[in-house]
Parts: sequence; structure tokens; C-alpha cells
Amino acid sequence: MKILFTLFLSLFVYANSYCQEPVSYVLISVTEKSEIKLDDGPNNIIGKNEPYKIKSVPGQHLISAKSLETDKTFKTVFVLENGKQKLMNINYAAQNESIENKETPIIDIANIDISIPGIAKITATQGTYNSNDYEGYPTYYYALEQNDEIIFSVDTRSKSGKNEIRIVNYKKDSIIYFNDGFQSLQNLNFTIPERGIYYFQFRSKNALDRKATFILKRKPESVDGVGFNTGIEWKMVSDTVTISSQVDGKETTEQKIKFVEKAVMKHEQKNN
Repeated sequence: MKILFTLFLSLFVYANSYCQEPVSYVLISVTEKSEIKLDDGPNNIIGKNEPYKIKSVPGQHLISAKSLETDKTFKTVFVLENGKQKLMNINYAAQNESIENKETPIIDIANIDISIPGIAKITATQGTYNSNDYEGYPTYYYALEQNDEIIFSVDTRSKSGKNEIRIVNYKKDSIIYFNDGFQSLQNLNFTIPERGIYYFQFRSKNALDRKATFILKRKPESVDGVGFNTGIEWKMVSDTVTISSQVDGKETTEQKIKFVEKAVMKHEQKNN
């Protein structure tokens, strides 16, 4: 009975913690009456010079537009900051090239069946529920080139409940994409800001585990980037750490070298 009460309390606290989700807005203005789509969301019809506001989450997003007057198209990637509004002025005359028109191949990186642990499993493993302390989330690391267009899908077997995906710059430990309210994602696009290692981590808001298939593809900026190696490997590397201590009532610091396991890019290893 105590275990059931603990699980119920954990579910309640966890559910309430998500009531305060990060929110941002994009205000879209077009020079021609258009059909607008944000990421994999619904299509919206927007009149000429009639700004339209869309609520979303912080991070990088893809906006797609099609003129209902001339059939011209427009695509661009932009970043929403937490709690702020972004103004997007879509001018078809100024658009020289859409993402779709780049003559480079789309390259498969991953097609993986994954199991996203639910609240019940995490609680049973840890004895209590704390999503940030749990280390068993499925996490996948890839080296990506600057201006790679990433296309990914997450097809869950069960369409009930909500799941979370975060894409993190490994070196900077900064989130470049975050979505914690999806059931499935289909062909979501965004552009990699800089060369480096990025990891994709999946979490679940559901009581039970969720089975899913994760599909990841990349479209290089040009044909020169087709041969880029997206593989990574783990190596023991030296790292300098600063240690503080008290000596005779005075605080002193010293630097020491320690060895830690870190992910490194196979592409850089090959070039070196």
C-alpha cells in the first residue's frame, strides 16, 4: 500500500510540475496571402499583412510558407527564446533558395527501436520518482556538421499520453531542441548551428514504458558534406579540475588532472 501511495504521489507531483511548461510565441507576417506551417503542426491560412500569432516551445523551429496567390514557397529555420516573442516577416521576393531545392542527397543515420521508460519503472528503480536523477533514458550520440539539415521522426506504438525529446549540444551542454508534449513526430526538420557532437534523449510522461522507432536523417549543406562521418567513439581523455579546500582557516585552490570518458568525433580522428 505504501508503494502504491508513493507511486501515486510521484505521478501527481510530476504531472503538476509540467503545468509550468516553457512557452514562447512567433508572430508571422506575410507579403502575400499564404498557408503557413510551424514544424509538424497544422496548416494556417494568413492574410497579406495580417500578423498571426502561434504559441510554441523555446528552441529551434522550421517555418514553411506557401503563397496562395503565386504558389511561391518559403522555408527558414529560426530560434525561439523562452518567454519571448519572435517576429517573422516572410517576403517571397527576397527568398532566393528554399531548403527543399538544395541538390544534395538525404542520408540515413539511424533507424532504431527504442523503449522509453515510464514513471512506474523509474520509481521502482530509484525507490522514488525524480526524472532528473534517473540515468536510464535512451540517449544516442552523433557527430553532425554545421548547416546539416536534420530530419527525424519518432513513431510510438501507443498514441496515448505524451513524450519528451531533447537534442543537446554535447560540448556546450545546451539544448538546441526540446519538445515535451508529443505522441509521435513525423519528419521534423531543423538546421545544426555548428559542427560537433549532439545527443538525442527520450523521456516519457506516461506511467508505463513506451515503445517507439527513432529515425534520423541528414541533408548536408552541399555535396562536399556527403562524406562527413557521423560516428562517435568514447575515449579516456585528461581533464583539468579545480579543487577548493580549507588550510588553517584559509581557502586554497589547486588544479589537478583527472581522466574521464568523453565522446569524440570519428570524423576529426580520421582527419588527424
